[in-house]
This record gives sequence, structure tokens and C-alpha cells, in this order.
Amino acid sequence: MTEKLFDTNPYLKEFDAVVLEVDGNRVVLDRTAFYAENGGQTGDTGRIGQARVIDTQYDGDKIVHIFEEHSLKQGDKVHCMIDWDRRYKVMRLHSAAHIVYEFFLKKWGKQKVIGSNISESKARLDFAMDQSVGDSLPEIEENVNRFTDEGHGISTKDDLEKAGFRWWECGEFKMPCGGTHVKSSSEIGKVNLKRKNLGSGKERIEVYLS
Repeated sequence: MTEKLFDTNPYLKEFDAVVLEVDGNRVVLDRTAFYAENGGQTGDTGRIGQARVIDTQYDGDKIVHIFEEHSLKQGDKVHCMIDWDRRYKVMRLHSAAHIVYEFFLKKWGKQKVIGSNISESKARLDFAMDQSVGDSLPEIEENVNRFTDEGHGISTKDDLEKAGFRWWECGEFKMPCGGTHVKSSSEIGKVNLKRKNLGSGKERIEVYLS
């Protein structure tokens, strides 16, 4: 099984690894800092050797690095680099999305989540709701930005009883999450929120950073 370097150090930009499996344009390493798409967070891109990684996905328990083309072979020792600027934007947005969700709960109470996504350009949270969240977004945005400016520490830790289960924590907030995050809310920057109407009974909050 591939060692998940991003769990212990989400700030790791470069690492060395050995190619375990090659299946066409799909490659498995013995260890990786490339985050595979999961829990709404997009998969990492970057380089392995001289070849460009265009996506990272799970195939069962395997983390698969996907290429347009490459010349890698099983047993190759490779130097790897993730697209750090892209990853760091995703980390900031992922932490921001959790904080937005917590202040959304404070305003609206528990609502059914019907979707979420974290990319390098924005995050989104989708809810099953009959009411528009639009009028409440300025208040939620103000509370989120006040909280992030306070510089609360952020950590993601393994559950001590459930193998493979991880917890995200920031200040008073805690929720299950195995994604990558910044170390402090002060790294997030200014959060901007927008409402998108998905149709009857659905509300979307889009999260942007500036």
C-alpha cells in the first residue's frame, strides 16, 4: 500500500519514490505526497520524473497517478513534485469551507448536505433547503473573516480507535475530514461568499478567496 505522505506533512512539495505498478497512463508509487481526489477535494497535479501528472485518483485502496504520457517502468526511482501553488490554494479553500459550514450551522442549524467540492478556484457547499440563504451570507461572511483573522490553529489527526479515519480541528470546531489543510486560519485570507440557485429545494454557497 502507498504511504500517504500528505497525511503527515501536507506542506511537502517534493519527495522521492519508487514505481510499484504501471498500467498504461496510470502509475502507482510506494509513497506519495499527491492527494488523490476524495471527500470533495480535487486530486493533485505535478511531475513525476520528467512526466506531467494531470490527475490523482483512488482505484480501490490504490493511489493512482494519471499521465497523458510517460516512460516510467516498474522499479524506477523517481523524484516527484506537486503543483504547490495549486495545492496551497486548495488547502486554504478546504479549511475555509469547513469554517463557512460551521458558521452556517450557527445561523441555520443542521441542514442536509447534498454535495460539496473543493478545487483550486473555489469551494462549494450544497444544501437541501426550501429557504434562500442569500440574505444571511453577509453576516456569515463577516463572522468567518473575523474568525480566520484571529489565527486559530488547524490540525488533522488520525482517530485513535477507527483506522483510516481522520478529524479536522480548528478552535471550537471539529469534524471528520481526511483532506489537506493549512496550519492556521490566518493563512486562508479574505473569504467571499456567493449564493447560487440550484432550483427548488436546493441552495449552494460558493466560497472564494481574495
